[in-house]
Amino acid sequence: MAKVIGTHGKIVDFQVFGVATVMARIKKTGMDIKDGADLGVVQAGAFIEDEVKESIAGRRAEARNVDTGQLINSIEFNKTGDAQGIIKPRSESYPGGANTQEVATILEYGSQGRQSQPHFRNTEKRNKDKVKEKIEEVIKRRIL
Repeated sequence: MAKVIGTHGKIVDFQVFGVATVMARIKKTGMDIKDGADLGVVQAGAFIEDEVKESIAGRRAEARNVDTGQLINSIEFNKTGDAQGIIKPRSESYPGGANTQEVATILEYGSQGRQSQPHFRNTEKRNKDKVKEKIEEVIKRRIL
């Protein structure tokens, strides 16, 4: 119950019903949004993981960069926090001593004598809107 001073200086009593129900629904919706964002990021991460692999395989706009398949098979998405994740190669050694993370960096940014072939950055540019749509879609399904 709340008390409000009326226009004539008198105290008017009134009750607001359903506040607890509304507050519970707001809290649940907040949890639904958080859960939806987490799920959406995982789904979008899996999508982008596949797109980076397709790029490395030469099935997107970039040139093919597959020799042994070790790099392409090391690319993975990992959830790193609430609605956060990262796509990168696992650190695996090639027989010659280099590792997959070094190879990915050289391809992405180039080196002396080697032009860059940015699979990760180009994939991001191509799919930025799709990622947003995927996450929004999952959140909407959770709250509606």
